[in-house]
Amino acid sequence: MRISSPRRRGTILPMLAITCFSLFAFIALAVDLGMLMVARTECQNAADAAALAGARTLDNDVPVGVSEVSYNNKRPEAITVATAAVKGNYLLQSTFAFNDSSVDKVEIGIYDYNAGAQVFQPTFHAANAADPTAKINGRPWTAVRVTVKGDQPTYFARIFGVASMPMLARATAAHRPRDIAMVLDYSGSMKFGCVSQYPPGTAGSTGTVIGWLNPDPRIPQFGHYQRYDSRQTSNPNGTNQHPLRTTGIYTASSGEIFSPNNQTYESTGGPPMVEDFYTLPGGTATSVVNPAALVKGFQSPGTVLPYSSNYNTQNIALGSIVGDRFPRKGGVRSATADWDATRNDGAARNVAEILYANGSNPSSPSERNIPVTRPAIAASGNSKEGSNSWRSFYDDGWERNGYDLNIPAYIASNYSLATQRIDGERFQGYVMGPGYWGKTFFVWPPDPREDWDWRRKFFLKGNGAQFDPQVDNINGLLLDTTNGGHVLNDTTSNYRVNYPAILAWLKDNEQTLPANLRAGRILFYATIPNDCTSPGNDDERFWREYIDFVLGTEKNRTWYDARYCLAGVEGALGDAWGSKFSHNSPLGYTPSGSTTPNPKPYMCYTDCVNMPRAHFWFGPASMLNFIATRGQFSGSREWNWNPGTVREAQSWQLKAAIQSSLDDIRKNHPNDQVGMSFFAYSNFRTPRTGMGQDWDRLKASLFFPNTFLNDVVAGNPREERPYNSSFSSRLVGNLPNAQGGTDPNNGLALAYNMFGDSSSGASGAGGRRGATKIVIFETDGVPNSYQNWDYISAGLASKYNWIDNGSGNGNGDSTSMNEAYSIVQQICAATTSGNPGYSLPNSPARVYPIGFGDLFSSTSSFLPTARTFLQTIAYRGKTSDSISTPLPTDQIITGDYNTRISNLRSGLERMLQNGVQVTLIE
Repeated sequence: MRISSPRRRGTILPMLAITCFSLFAFIALAVDLGMLMVARTECQNAADAAALAGARTLDNDVPVGVSEVSYNNKRPEAITVATAAVKGNYLLQSTFAFNDSSVDKVEIGIYDYNAGAQVFQPTFHAANAADPTAKINGRPWTAVRVTVKGDQPTYFARIFGVASMPMLARATAAHRPRDIAMVLDYSGSMKFGCVSQYPPGTAGSTGTVIGWLNPDPRIPQFGHYQRYDSRQTSNPNGTNQHPLRTTGIYTASSGEIFSPNNQTYESTGGPPMVEDFYTLPGGTATSVVNPAALVKGFQSPGTVLPYSSNYNTQNIALGSIVGDRFPRKGGVRSATADWDATRNDGAARNVAEILYANGSNPSSPSERNIPVTRPAIAASGNSKEGSNSWRSFYDDGWERNGYDLNIPAYIASNYSLATQRIDGERFQGYVMGPGYWGKTFFVWPPDPREDWDWRRKFFLKGNGAQFDPQVDNINGLLLDTTNGGHVLNDTTSNYRVNYPAILAWLKDNEQTLPANLRAGRILFYATIPNDCTSPGNDDERFWREYIDFVLGTEKNRTWYDARYCLAGVEGALGDAWGSKFSHNSPLGYTPSGSTTPNPKPYMCYTDCVNMPRAHFWFGPASMLNFIATRGQFSGSREWNWNPGTVREAQSWQLKAAIQSSLDDIRKNHPNDQVGMSFFAYSNFRTPRTGMGQDWDRLKASLFFPNTFLNDVVAGNPREERPYNSSFSSRLVGNLPNAQGGTDPNNGLALAYNMFGDSSSGASGAGGRRGATKIVIFETDGVPNSYQNWDYISAGLASKYNWIDNGSGNGNGDSTSMNEAYSIVQQICAATTSGNPGYSLPNSPARVYPIGFGDLFSSTSSFLPTARTFLQTIAYRGKTSDSISTPLPTDQIITGDYNTRISNLRSGLERMLQNGVQVTLIE
């Protein structure tokens, strides 16, 4: 049977209603969860932005007078900035911004290196920390963690009683860690902007000195110095210059560049170095120096420098001059500026020209009666003077009175009135120079009186006795008899230096050198002794050497060859001063009608010796020469005792910019570490300062000797002499000045070692695994030498070991350059290579080369080699795509000193801002 069921219309509706409710619930859940995910993403964006903004706010710009530990690195500002960044974001494009309750917390911490695990980790204070504002391990704040929370309103889920869903986002940002090695050129060419003379006795130059490289216009132009006025030059490479002032660049035969120096006058190299030396008032050999107690040494109380520039010609009012005027013909005391020895009133070259007015010096002398108004010659009772020969001509009025004789009145009275000058014009035994020249006892002709004749006062015979003009031909024994050379005759042993007399003279009347001299923790002398004939202590040793240097005498040191010291020696210049060097032995003369000879004249009245250029001047100019040069004999006796704090061009320009760069890193990149190495063959075999954040030491290492940096940083009073008991240099490779060859592989090897893990045992090692490695490599030339280093591959403990001094082979030496290239390539090798370097997959090691100084704006023959060398360093150092690509303009530093410092500072800032500085780490 077929049984049919009746249809039940509408029965699906209840089922549909039940299933639609579930369907709508799932739709609501999908929509609300989707909205939640979008909101969570935007919430995370807000946390990320806040963490990055907060981290960028943190700095390490420690104010003056605040300790680094107590400085909070803008912690409150970072919290404020992070909070504001959260509140500045929006949810789902709604008009409702995050509010204060959305910011769960902003934590300030450090992103520090765990040396044991060899990883960087963020560290924050525990929730129950007693003082969450206290620095962790004394480290600057470098990380910010922001937690954002909130409730996202639901839409469809409300039908289930769910009105909102919680959301939470957290982000941590930190200053990206970098290890930076600064490799700086401290080779001798880094002082070529303050070399004293040329040829300089270095850079392959061995010729005798032609003149000074000083642009100071304050030079003596009186007496025999007058002739140098026309020889001032802007082209030192010209011929027959012999200048005391040079304003142009000298190019050595090697192609190296020497700019006008800044020893006593501002030049393109910098302000005057003479202002960088100090003295301690009342200081003694045992003085402990408080820098606050020091005053400028060459402008200190008791000294008189710099002297007025109108002393260059002595063109000042009569009676107003300090010291003595150089003599003119006829004893004229004129204020005219013209000292031309060919003029009738020009400079006097000998006694005969002083005693005869207006060029009326007779071609041959004659005997004359002593007027009754004058007493007879005391030694013999003779009433006649003169003779028929200049070798025996004797003028009693001059011999008795010397420069105190009123010579114009004497001449006007036909030599009958031998009166003395007024008190204000009396002879004082010294002449002042302009500017920083100081004073000299050299005047020609010398005064005839025993107490004023500098030949007899400051020099003795070889046996120690005084010279006696009645017995000795003083000029022949003491002075150079050749036509061209120096004043003193160092080919004989016929004289000694009377050191006690010179020292007493130095401390008498005008003081041109301070009682003690120091700079940059270097003590040159603590006292001016009374005698230094046989040095028994450091001060006596220093002063004997300085006096010998100024006089150009080789009696104690054969390397004080005057031809290579100061501005060199006089020669036959073909002018009015270059033809009279007779040095005739004075002869006795018996006047007619007498059987008793007159006394011998103290010298032949026509003698004219070789005149000094810059020798015999005791003052800052010669002292700075002495400190920086010592005296060069064919280039083999160079030294440099310039303190690291003086403005030694061009190394001080580099120091000023690097010091500023260190301040920038410290202030704006608090997670960076810096290490410092120098190179100068064959010195600096250890890092100057190891990798770390010892900012005070890093800056101090630029300026002070390495052996007592700890004392400098701690503020302990300590000084060192730059010389030992034999007066040889004792701080080479220690004193941070320019000296030695250019061996960049040495500084680069030290940079590799500083990047390494401390377990390597390499000096200065303190690199952090995972930190970006950057080398700043500066040089002012091309390599000419190298030291041998052996690469030891040992994973994280890889390092370079020093083997020996290597070799110096001249500018552009291919071996020296290849040694540098090899180490740069090793630094930039991958950390995973067989011989590991420091390039990470996402952060390659980089080397930024910098060309610094005059070479790069010159036409030197090896400028192309220098450019190629730096471009190759950039290519192998992963900062250039090709060896042929020129360096960026801000990596070639030229111009005057202000321009160099400014451009190098801004260039370094650009290099160190390259790449991501603040990054999200979670």
